[in-house]
Amino acid sequence: MMRATVLLCVVLASLPARADRRSFGYTYEYQTMPEGGLDLEIWATQIRPQFGDAATGFQLQLEVEYGITDHWDLAFYQVFAQGPGDTDAFVFDATKIETRYRFAERGEWPIDVLAYFEIVKPLREDAVELEAKAILARDVGPVTFALNLIGELALGSDVHFIPGWSLGATWEVVPAFHIGAETFGERNEDATIHAWAGPAVSWAPSPKLWVTAFVGFGLTNNSEDFLGRLVLGISM
Repeated sequence: MMRATVLLCVVLASLPARADRRSFGYTYEYQTMPEGGLDLEIWATQIRPQFGDAATGFQLQLEVEYGITDHWDLAFYQVFAQGPGDTDAFVFDATKIETRYRFAERGEWPIDVLAYFEIVKPLREDAVELEAKAILARDVGPVTFALNLIGELALGSDVHFIPGWSLGATWEVVPAFHIGAETFGERNEDATIHAWAGPAVSWAPSPKLWVTAFVGFGLTNNSEDFLGRLVLGISM
């Protein structure tokens, strides 16, 4: 029985993941859904303003992602949130639509380039948020580097532009297991910088299932001390 269990673990560890697997909690890599591919992703995020305090904020995102072509996909999110007040209820928060397009096959260009665009409609605000990302990536053996250059435009009673970034590196220990680190942040309209950094781990026990975990620690006085994110992906 023990030998069979060990053999099963070795086989699962060597299987490539076919879903739109993520190695990071916040940084997007150079990949899109294959044509006709369909994924369900569940994102859960908790925030602690100070290490000694309980979590005061929680966000749940449900995402359905579809591959229009091998280079172009579309995703639809429903976002739920709770906090930061003690009496705040768990409520529907926003709807998001995202699309990604990659310009070549992985490794064809010196730097892989992917374009990302997202529209967000918050429920309780008379506003629309537009977000664009330039996703730049490079594989160096079993290590992947990814850089996201982010611009967010909030359109409401006032117009705000918020620049941001995300940078990560991950090592493919075996195809099913990646370990790495990332940092991300933004400059808000009041000129304050919010930034975090921490480790990220991704495990794909089968070609149709993967899970990624990230824990981040605040890098500036304006950042929450701790946040954690867990993402579960299922290929339909």
